[in-house]
Amino acid sequence: MPTASDVSRLLNLNLDIADFSDFVPLIRNGFSRQCFDDFLSTSTIAKSILRLSAFKDLPDDADELSSDASDCLLRIARIYAEATDLFGDKSNVAQWMITKSLTLGDQTPLELLDTTFGYEAVFHELKRIQFGIAG
Repeated sequence: MPTASDVSRLLNLNLDIADFSDFVPLIRNGFSRQCFDDFLSTSTIAKSILRLSAFKDLPDDADELSSDASDCLLRIARIYAEATDLFGDKSNVAQWMITKSLTLGDQTPLELLDTTFGYEAVFHELKRIQFGIAG
């Protein structure tokens, strides 16, 4: 299971974060645009991420993300890290994240990550897959 430090590295924050609650002040201040752009360039789902409501109106010249966009980016990065840990291959992760799931209400996991409730549903879906529990 990926740690808070693992997700910090995935986001190129270069911080040794002991717990996910340590992200709270960073989210409130907004992640840097560079952090967002770096994640997009290393993930295989960039185009799908940009379609999410949290990022649709992000100005090209913004130096930092809003707290809502930062919170959404953290949820995406956590699920991306968890899925990578489970599936191993980034192309498998990308395919899973953009494929509709009946157990997720015929939505893709990525589509749900713009809300906390959606994040919880996707996280539980990953755990069901990990433990071989039918949805």
